[in-house]
Amino acid sequence: CGGIYLLHEATDELVLHYWKGLSQSFVDSVRRVPTSSFWGQIGVSGRPWYQGVDDLGLEMRAGVAEEGLRLVAACPLLYQGRAIGCVSLGSRAGRELMPVSRDMIELLSAQLGGAIGRVRAREALSESEETARALLDAIPHVAGLMDPSGGLLALNQRFAERFGRSVSDLLGVCVYDLVPPEAAAYRRKHIEQVLATTQPVLLDDE
Repeated sequence: CGGIYLLHEATDELVLHYWKGLSQSFVDSVRRVPTSSFWGQIGVSGRPWYQGVDDLGLEMRAGVAEEGLRLVAACPLLYQGRAIGCVSLGSRAGRELMPVSRDMIELLSAQLGGAIGRVRAREALSESEETARALLDAIPHVAGLMDPSGGLLALNQRFAERFGRSVSDLLGVCVYDLVPPEAAAYRRKHIEQVLATTQPVLLDDE
């Protein structure tokens, strides 16, 4: 029996997203775990942890013993070297796991951590892109977001109208290809200055 916890950084908690073989009352009592707690520290430590319930302190043992568990374990979900959650497991049959069982659990947890991390990264990128588009559309002037090489990542409708093209047509286009060479060189010089100093620059090349 067990479940999957994911770290919610906004609330600094591990939140139970999936479980099996656990009573509803137990699930309700462990659904949200502060990372500052005993169990939370184990969950975000980034290291596998196995412990017989009888070896736990009295306070820590109470809840899991009532669930009939004799062994508890936690394996980290890691993404790019950082804990993003953990797989929490329990056994009612015995107090120890065979080494081969530990190896299998840790291997599956490593694969699951990578998969969840990639999904979260894609979701975060999609949300940031939507936020960028909303901000750009609220600007009443030509506005765009580009990568360090000049490729357009997002732009507002006014930007597209300025160059007589659609927003979708301009995504990925290099801004330096949209203006004459002299103007491109001028803008590139000052944009590289902004990237180097992180200080804003006002351009007037009209």
